[in-house]
Amino acid sequence: MSKPSPKISLDRPSRPVSAPDEAHLEKARRAVVSDSTEEKQLKAIVPLKYHRGTNDIKSMSTDNVPVKYLILEALDDLFKKYEQGKGHYNVEDQAELKRRLESLK
Repeated sequence: MSKPSPKISLDRPSRPVSAPDEAHLEKARRAVVSDSTEEKQLKAIVPLKYHRGTNDIKSMSTDNVPVKYLILEALDDLFKKYEQGKGHYNVEDQAELKRRLESLK
């Protein structure tokens, strides 16, 4: 009679089981709980005065609002301005720009 073969497992007795990395868990939680809006990093090198100004607004706000939300507010205002045709830079097809900006809402 043959001996039963040992069960195969992924456990490694030579290594202690480590606790899951909290940063990875938090990232996974945010992905599941998020409001399903996709985000993409917007990179810009800007003058120091904008860093100082946004940090001043942040620190003086009652909620200590993150700079990200201040920038999003500014971008919303920029979109409204260009949608009304009042942007600093000329746009040839104003109707198409307005249609595209409306589709973002």
